[in-house]
Amino acid sequence: MKVKAWFVRWQEFWGWLPGIILLAIVGWLALGGISDRNDLIRWMLELPVLCAYAFAAQAFVFLATRRRRPRQTAEEKSDFRTRLLAGEKGALNIYWGDTLAWIVAFVMSLLFFWPAR
Repeated sequence: MKVKAWFVRWQEFWGWLPGIILLAIVGWLALGGISDRNDLIRWMLELPVLCAYAFAAQAFVFLATRRRRPRQTAEEKSDFRTRLLAGEKGALNIYWGDTLAWIVAFVMSLLFFWPAR
């Protein structure tokens, strides 16, 4: 049961990412790897690769955020959401700080995973 739950939780990673990588390889093989051209076909070939870079950056940010934040029980999450919706200043500070950290980490990860031009 644990294996099934793990696959259900990570189905986007195990389902979409290999498909995008396969699409990039098939496109490169079918069209001859035309990296010296500057047109729509070259852009369409690079798009799955760029999406794979974005997925890798997003996964890195998710894992870093998950590692940084403490584990919360269901009651603690519910209490935090209640305090957040009530507009409590402490909960709003935590929310906006976490959101800002996520955005900064995502942008930095995109810059790190972005292919060299």
